[in-house]
Amino acid sequence: MMNCDICKGSIEPHKDALGQVYWSKGHNAWPLGSHDDARCCDACNADVMVARIRLMKESATCVS
Repeated sequence: MMNCDICKGSIEPHKDALGQVYWSKGHNAWPLGSHDDARCCDACNADVMVARIRLMKESATCVS
């Protein structure tokens, strides 16, 4: 099992309705991860998404 690069907790595998694992590698942790290939858990992915949206908004305001 993989560990989250952000919280260091376990990355739980995603399972289908029959309980079969279809994905076990978590989410891309950019921009909060410690390296380019960092992975994160479902809970930390919410923070990652907020950080990505913040970066997009900052980028959009700099362009105008």
